[in-house]
Amino acid sequence: MQLFSESIQAFEKIQSVIFNSPEVLYQMAQCYEIIEKYKPAQKWYNVLVTRVISDPHVLYKIGNLYNKEKDETQSIH
Repeated sequence: MQLFSESIQAFEKIQSVIFNSPEVLYQMAQCYEIIEKYKPAQKWYNVLVTRVISDPHVLYKIGNLYNKEKDETQSIH
């Protein structure tokens, strides 16, 4: 439905009830990424990676966001 701002608000409410749910964290990060707000997306992916430490998809997403921001050091890390 392309209602990403409304989706983010709904996920933030869910996040306050179900603290650090990997599914909710991923959805929030992905919504921010889609609307090209990379700093909040990075924040939520970084929180997510503390919950699912070795998930290669999440690590790829973080690296890709840093690459979009032209931060090569963080992207490679």
